[in-house]
Amino acid sequence: MGERPSYSTCLNNLGGLYKKVGEFKKAEMLYNEAKEIRKTVLGENHTDYASSLSNLAILYTNLGENKKAEPLFIQAKKIREKAFGEKHPVYAESLGNLAMFYLTTGQYENAQTLFSEESKIEITNLLSIFNNLSEKEKGNFVANNFS
Repeated sequence: MGERPSYSTCLNNLGGLYKKVGEFKKAEMLYNEAKEIRKTVLGENHTDYASSLSNLAILYTNLGENKKAEPLFIQAKKIREKAFGEKHPVYAESLGNLAMFYLTTGQYENAQTLFSEESKIEITNLLSIFNNLSEKEKGNFVANNFS
C-alpha cells in the first residue's frame, strides 16, 4: 500500500497541512517520503516527482535552507520543461517558483530574467485563450477581473 502514487499524494497533502500549522519537521518528513515513493514508482522524470521537489524546495526556502532549496527548484523546472515544453503554464509556474527563490535570496538579476520569461509565457497563453472567447465572454472576463 505504501508504494502507491495515491498514497504519496496523501502524504504530500498531509505535509502541506503540517507546513501551514508550523510543524516543519513533520512536513519535511512527509514531503520526503512522498518524493521517494514517487521517485521509485513513477520515476525521476515524472511531473508528480517534480511537484514533490517543488514542495520540498518551498519548505526549505521558508526555513532559510537555501542550499537545499535551489537544486530542487532547478530539477523540478527541468523535469517540467521536458514534460510540458517551454510554453506550458506548469513550466511557467516552475520559472516563477525559482524566480521567487532568487528574489528572496537577493539574486535580483536571476529573478528578473525568470519573472520576465514566466510573464511572456503567461501573456501568450492568456491571449491565446482570450482570442477564442466570444465578445460576451471577453466582457465578462474584463468585468470580473479588472473592476
